[in-house]
Amino acid sequence: MSKPETDVQTADRLLGLADQFLDDWRESVEDYSEDDADVSEREAEWKQWRPRILACIDACAGMSTEEIQGLGNGELAACAQNWLREDD
Repeated sequence: MSKPETDVQTADRLLGLADQFLDDWRESVEDYSEDDADVSEREAEWKQWRPRILACIDACAGMSTEEIQGLGNGELAACAQNWLREDD
């Protein structure tokens, strides 16, 4: 039996699956010469959200589940506002 993955490793693996899905989708569209605006739109969204998801994972990586659950609504709101701000 293999050693259980950490939450960060699991998140990284899942983000990689999303990357692979988009790559495969793009390749399929190109192989069949389809004009699919959806794939371009999803790629653009993923390009914006992936770094934010990584930042959140990094921020929580050193915290225990109890610490994360113990954050007050005010702290969570401030964190969410900072995380979602537009700095593009």
